[in-house]
Amino acid sequence: MTIQMPEGLKRYGGFFAKGLASSLSPSIGKAILMQYFRVKQINVAKMIKCIENDTSLWSNIEPVYQDRLKKLAQKANNLNWLNAEQAIEMLRKEYPAMASLFLGWTKARNWLDRQMLIIRKELKS
Repeated sequence: MTIQMPEGLKRYGGFFAKGLASSLSPSIGKAILMQYFRVKQINVAKMIKCIENDTSLWSNIEPVYQDRLKKLAQKANNLNWLNAEQAIEMLRKEYPAMASLFLGWTKARNWLDRQMLIIRKELKS
């Protein structure tokens, strides 16, 4: 016996799945970011060097993480959630000193804003 999906569900299934992926994107993005920070053992001292040297975050993300982020971006309706404010919010719980770095240092905040723009551009390409 074969169970068939009702025609209405087939028609709207993609729409609902896309909406679900879009609503979960920030959480998934946060998980990927936090995993990257753990693997690379990113700390405030390393972040300060990145900021001082104007290091590109995107080019330092390993291809496996870039691919995961691109796949996530394809399922999301938009990437407006990927901005400096959200990045800082993601850091607050597990990396409060790093969040403070971006909140208290204008150069760091400007760097983070640029990095988020670059990453959004890369994810859309």
